[in-house]
Amino acid sequence: MGDDSFLGDRDIVRQRMIAEKGYTNHLAGMYADKFTHPRLQCEAGRYISIGDPYVDEAERLPARWKEKQMGTTMYPKNAGNGYFGNMGKPFMYMPDKYVEQLPYAKTQPYDTRKLGFGTHDASKRDEFTDRVRTEQYRDLLKREKRILQRNEQKRGGLAEQIRKAHKKLAEAAVEEERQREVCGLSAAPFLYDIGRSRETQFDPKTKTDCFYNAYQARKREMRRGGYRSMSQDIGDGAWDLQQKRETFGRSHATAAFYSKSHIECGDI
Repeated sequence: MGDDSFLGDRDIVRQRMIAEKGYTNHLAGMYADKFTHPRLQCEAGRYISIGDPYVDEAERLPARWKEKQMGTTMYPKNAGNGYFGNMGKPFMYMPDKYVEQLPYAKTQPYDTRKLGFGTHDASKRDEFTDRVRTEQYRDLLKREKRILQRNEQKRGGLAEQIRKAHKKLAEAAVEEERQREVCGLSAAPFLYDIGRSRETQFDPKTKTDCFYNAYQARKREMRRGGYRSMSQDIGDGAWDLQQKRETFGRSHATAAFYSKSHIECGDI
């Protein structure tokens, strides 16, 4: 027992009553024992219970609520418990294997293929019916698009310059067509309007009156719209070049032969 000479009579009696219940008889005050319930359970320095089972009144459900509420029997009982089946037997689920692309090597063996353009390649018209192969091709297109955008940014907007050049060419084609209409080369929207609403100029070289004059057409450019012939593309800008003397051209020996020693004149 501790020293309790400085405590009062009432404090001494209370301290001894506490000690009789099983607790120590230490001094009261700041250094006194911290009394807790003897059945208290402590986990990680925290009191969780006093040993009694925890029962929440709100969780108590009637027994009839916990039983099966409703049950039905399907009649007639068909295959697959009445859902799916064929000829009295249920359908068996057969999982498919993971296939990235269709096995053309098995469906179309190499020795049975026809010589298509000299490659013996299989017919792949159903290649993109497979979802995995389709997603792979979509991902490839997205990556190519990102690469093109990145390269365009590095080149400083080359695609925008190309679009502007195409727009300028289209405007030039429209202006060229307008100039041809001014020169009397406007095309007829309907063929039957040529003889009714249009008058052709008299030309003594033509045998009959016609809208298309072959003699005048030779002096004008052919009406091609926004297209050009291959000869125009190949010879474009040829007249702007300065003509120079050929360096490796053909040279005749007699043109550069000035020696007269072999020439002799006999007596007359």
